[in-house]
Amino acid sequence: MMKRPIVRLASMRWLYMTIPVFVLMTAISCHQQKSVEESRIHSFYVGTYTGGPAEGIYKYVLHQDGSLERIALATRTHNPSFLAMSHDKKHLLAVNEINREGEGKVESYRVHEDTLERVSSRPSGGAHPCFVNINEKGYVLTANSTGG
Repeated sequence: MMKRPIVRLASMRWLYMTIPVFVLMTAISCHQQKSVEESRIHSFYVGTYTGGPAEGIYKYVLHQDGSLERIALATRTHNPSFLAMSHDKKHLLAVNEINREGEGKVESYRVHEDTLERVSSRPSGGAHPCFVNINEKGYVLTANSTGG
């Protein structure tokens, strides 16, 4: 007797359609419309795994012609593997995917022109945090790969 698969095709389609949207959401948008020329530019932040040439969170710009430009190292921090922008675009959250005494970190930053100013750093509730989100009321949610 042949067993039926646990995951049905319809749910697999949902998964394959959701993954690209999730990936796009990880590139945090901070679009600014100050002039006609600037409205053609899309800026965003990228978190990195540090320990090699990468040093933290970088600001990039995607130009209208499709070219990508690294603007600056916005801040130095250790393994900022996932980022989330507040709804008002004034604050950026980052999880530091680390394990220091069983804890990772969640850091908040104030967004300036091309830099980020650290506001706070708190334990993530477990080791190796891999997700962070903030809702419109300012509540923060994290998920950890290990513990917590």
